[in-house]
Amino acid sequence: MEDFRKEQILSVRRKKKRMRKIVLSALVVFFCSLIGFNLYINESFGITYYTVCSEKIGSDIRAVLLADLHCKEYGHKNEKLVEAIAEQKPDMILIAGDMVNYDNRDISVAVELCRDLVEIAPVYYCYGNHEAVLMHGLPESERLAVDEYIRQTGTTFFYNNFITATVNGNTIEIGGFQGTSHGEGFEEWIKNPLEEFEASDHFKLLISHFPGLYYEGIKADVNADLAVAAHYHGGLIRLPIFGGLYHPDDGFFPRYSGGEYRLEHATLIVSRGLGDHEWIPRINNQPELVVIDITGKEGMQE
Repeated sequence: MEDFRKEQILSVRRKKKRMRKIVLSALVVFFCSLIGFNLYINESFGITYYTVCSEKIGSDIRAVLLADLHCKEYGHKNEKLVEAIAEQKPDMILIAGDMVNYDNRDISVAVELCRDLVEIAPVYYCYGNHEAVLMHGLPESERLAVDEYIRQTGTTFFYNNFITATVNGNTIEIGGFQGTSHGEGFEEWIKNPLEEFEASDHFKLLISHFPGLYYEGIKADVNADLAVAAHYHGGLIRLPIFGGLYHPDDGFFPRYSGGEYRLEHATLIVSRGLGDHEWIPRINNQPELVVIDITGKEGMQE
C-alpha cells in the first residue's frame, strides 16, 4: 500500500512537471510569435481612411498624408510606398515632417520620394524637428539646406507660411506652421502669416508636425477646417482602448498620439508615422499611410 501511494505521488509530480513544460513551451511559442508578428508589421504599413465634411467644399478632394519616414524605405527607392499612394488617386499629398534624420546628412530617400510623388499629385511639405535641426540647429558649417533640395523636386515646402491653391475647383488655403519655438522672436515672426491664414473664408488646411501646437503651442486654439500632424509615432506602444503609451516629448499617454480629434475650431488628424527614430520599438503599432477624403456632402461625418 505504501509503495502504491508513493507511485501515486510520483505520478502527480510527473504530470505537474509535464504541465509546467507544456505551459512554458506554449508561452515561449506565443511570445516568439508575437515578436515575429510585430517585426513583420513594422516592415509594412497599413492604410487608414478618414472623411472630413465641410460646407466650403464643392467637389470632393482626396488627400494622402505621410510623415515620420525617418529615411526608411519600403522596397527599392520606396517603390511600395509610391505605388500604394498612386493607387489611392490623391488630388494632393501632404507631408507632416521628419522624413529625414537629424543625425544623417544623407537625405536622398526623402528627396527621391518627393521627386516620385510630384508625378502623382501636388506635394505639400511642412518641416519637422529633424529637418529643423539639419537646417538651423547645427553649427553653420554643418547645416544642410533641406528646404532647397526638397523644393528642387517641385514640392511646395512650407516654412511658417501658407499659399492659396485650387484643388478640384475648390479654393483652399494650405499652410505649414511649426508648433514649437525656435528662440526669441519666433512667435512674432509667424504671428502675422498665421493670423492672415486664419482670417481666410476659404477652406483652411494646416500642416504642423507637432500635435502639441493644438494644446500647448503658440496657437492652441488655431482656426482651421482641417489640421494634420504627426511626431508621436503613435505613442510607440499602442494599448487597446487607451491608445499610445509613451513618447519622450509628452510622457505617458500623449494626448494626440494618433487618430482623429475634434478641436474647438478644427478637425485634427494625427498620423502614427511610417518610420522610427526612437530606442523604444513600435509594438502593436503598425506604420501607417493616411488617406483623407474631404467632402461637402452632409452626413458623411459624425
